Amino acid sequence: MLAAAVKAHFLFLFIRFLNKHRMLGDAAMGIVKGAGVTTSDNEIYRLSDGVLSIPVESESMLLEMGSETYFGVRGAMRHHLEGLRSGLSLADMVADTCARYGVTPEVARQDLEAILPQLITAGIIERSA
Repeated sequence: MLAAAVKAHFLFLFIRFLNKHRMLGDAAMGIVKGAGVTTSDNEIYRLSDGVLSIPVESESMLLEMGSETYFGVRGAMRHHLEGLRSGLSLADMVADTCARYGVTPEVARQDLEAILPQLITAGIIERSA
């Protein structure tokens, strides 16, 4: 019952947020670029405290409650969300992406290195050594 209430509250906040920022463009809608942020095999990545996620059709919407920053993630990153709650290394995410999608480690790493810096900059994902 509590999970349903949390999802309903998240959906309410998310719809309110979208209505507040509708038609304002990427910058106003909290979509950020990860310029200058690097990734490392020696770090553990996890969802930040206060990040809510809800599946919406083929993607998951992530909302960082403190800043009202949101992201929609699909594909491999969507499948890593559960693991990111407790923490995953980049190597773990690469291996899982290769196994799940049958791609080479180079392709998996390239895709993850494209999205992780954006999620870190947005405060959606934290990293630690």
